[in-house]
This record gives sequence, structure tokens and C-alpha cells, in this order.
Amino acid sequence: MKIAFVNQPIHGTTLPPVGSISIWTYEVARRLAASNQVLVYGRRFAGQARQEIHDGVTYRRLWTAADQWLNLFLQPASRACSPRRPLFASPLFFPEYALKVAIDLRRRQFDVVHVQNFSQMVPIIRALNPDIRIVLHMHCEWLTQLDRKIIEPRLACTDAIVSCCDYLTNRTREAFPRFSDRCCTLHNGVDVNHFVKPDGEGAGNGTVARSIVYIGRISPEKGVHVLLEAFERVIESRPHVELVLIGPDHVQPEQFYVSICDDPKVKRLSRLCAGSYRSFLQQRLSPRAAEQVHFVPYVAHDHVVQYLRRADIFVQPSIWAEPFPLAVLEALATGVPVVASSTGGLVECIGNGETGLLVEPDNAPELAGAILQLLADDCARRRMGVMARRRAAEEFSWEHTVQRLGTIYGEIVSRSSRVSRSDR
Repeated sequence: MKIAFVNQPIHGTTLPPVGSISIWTYEVARRLAASNQVLVYGRRFAGQARQEIHDGVTYRRLWTAADQWLNLFLQPASRACSPRRPLFASPLFFPEYALKVAIDLRRRQFDVVHVQNFSQMVPIIRALNPDIRIVLHMHCEWLTQLDRKIIEPRLACTDAIVSCCDYLTNRTREAFPRFSDRCCTLHNGVDVNHFVKPDGEGAGNGTVARSIVYIGRISPEKGVHVLLEAFERVIESRPHVELVLIGPDHVQPEQFYVSICDDPKVKRLSRLCAGSYRSFLQQRLSPRAAEQVHFVPYVAHDHVVQYLRRADIFVQPSIWAEPFPLAVLEALATGVPVVASSTGGLVECIGNGETGLLVEPDNAPELAGAILQLLADDCARRRMGVMARRRAAEEFSWEHTVQRLGTIYGEIVSRSSRVSRSDR
């Protein structure tokens, strides 16, 4: 089978990959390449090769100079757009990239194209490739948060609408019952051979200090300010605990989630989207907490496991409906229990009381209580770590993800073939 992946136009395609969706594409593509012809499209930045082959996958990068100028020209007018029809959801957002992908797909005659998140690319690809099977893969809630009048025609051009968690799948089915049979869930995966904690390794083995780790963007919707408030409470009882925050200072644009969300807790984040969020966080820290909170702006993905191996607890304090974060799966695979908000897909990857603890979003006292509960109970923490590792290996390996994806591809190809025969 000939399979093409279309990375998001807002990011480049680097090797090794950076960012969760790029990592997803990289891990899945190279495994599919063992028995398929696989191509990955991405934007090309200065200094990058137009094309390269890695692990049997062809990476093709496209110049989008016209898109850059168009976005700059439209940016002032975008402020007047309806929140449900923002610029990033418009066909005018990176149209050159979409058109170049569509033209190249037509020339190469692929069987399946797998589009990440940006639904406006689907009709353009379909117009030039009427027989190709199109998979739209959602890692966020945009389909149900944006104006349904612009989304529905795009879904009509798809063969499958894949979501990374049941939370998103169910919301899509409810919003677009006409396409319910095209909706399915494909959970994210983790490299269970890489993310593993050797026996006897880790923080807290015979020591007083404990290590709490967070990995992700330093951005308001991730609830880092809630975590820091909770941490102030934690060190009142556990003064030797440290908190490591790994991730870039990258505040997600307000229009991507605040403007289009109906959740009051998310709406309140608007005040934190302007200015430096990290400066805001550091200014709120007490002198004692400041000594025990460590910001690590960047860690190569291959080296993240070193921090997880030293961690006792992983925390995911998201306020928005977090879909299915790779970092949580990586913590589980490394045998680290997770304390997380009971929102979005987090309730699907964390067994409350089994592989971690779930707490109410945006609730610092409850978050602190859960962290303290695990810090105080070595046996429970270790038991949850063992269960976390087992669940990650059995349910969330990349091999499991690829097997499920192969089934989805096979079904839409077979369905399209049957339709073609009946037409004749």
C-alpha cells in the first residue's frame, strides 16, 4: 500500500522529530514502512533538505513562501473573524502547502493520505485526487468547537475520521451523526522498549528527596500555575521534594483553544495568554519553592526517559480537555504513577487508583492532596508503577497503534473497492 502523511503546516518536519504530532508521525511511519511505501509531507525551512529517506520513509518538504506572506497580510483582519471561524481554520491558512501536497499526491498516485488536524486541507486534496482514501486525524477538539457549517462539507470528503481518544470520537459522532460510521478511535502510542526503568533505578530509593516531573508546553491550558500552587502546599509537609518542569515556553495562541471553548475554566485562562507566562509563574513562587522548582526548557526526546527514570510521580495538571498526551504514556511505560486532571482522554489512559490518581481540573488543593497521598505511601506508588508499565506495554505500544491503524486503512480501501465495483 502507498501511504502519505501530511504534517501540520504550522510546524516543520525535523529528524529527529520535535513535538507530539511529529513524533507520532515519525514512530508510526517508520513502522508502516516495513511493509508499505510511506511518504511524509512537511513544510520546508531554510537549511533543510527538500527530500530525504530515513528508516525507509521518504520525507518531502515543501516551500510555502506565498503562505507566509498571505498569513502576514491576513493577520490584522483575523482579529475581526468570528471565534468559531478563525483564520487557522480557513482555507486561506496555508493554501499553497495544501495545493502542493494535493498536486504531488496526484502525480504519485497514493492509496491513502493521512491528514493531521487541519480539516481545510481535505477538500483540496479530494478535488485533485478523487479516488484516494482520506483519513482526517484529530488530536484536538476543533471539529466540534468550530462552526459546523464549515466543518461538515470537509468531513463529507473523508473516508475515515480518526481521533486520538474516545472523548473526541464521541463528541464528533454527537455533533455529526451523518458521519458517525466514519469515526473511530486510535490511541497514541509509546516506545515501551525505550521508556523503561531498570530495576533499582529511580528517585526515592533509600533517600529522603522525592522527584515530581511535568513534561509539556509551559502554557496556561496545561495548568502549570495550578501545579505550582499545589507544590507550595506539598512542600509544607514534604520540604525535600523537588519539581522538574520540562518543556518550552510556548504559550498556545488564545484562538486555538480559549476563544472556541465553552468551558468557564478554560475561558478564565484568557488573562494568562498575554505577556510572559513563565515570568508570571516565577513571580508567584515563594523563595523556598523557587529553590526546588527547576525549569528545563529543552530536552531531546530520546533523553526524556532519563528524567522519568528518576521520577517518583508524573503530573499532568491540564485545565482544558487534554486529548491523549504522549508524555503521560511515556511516564506510564517508565513505571511512574501519574496524577492528572480528570478531563478529556486522560481518564482513558489512567486507571484511577490503579496506575495513578485523577483529580478535578483547576483544583490546587485536590492536586496537592493526591501528590501527598502518593508521596506518603511507598507501597501504593510502587504498585501503581508496576501496573502503569504493564498497561502501557499491553495497550499503548506503537506496535499496537500501527496494527490498529493498518486495520482502519484496510477497511476504507476495501470499502472503496466494493463501491467502485458496484458503480461498474
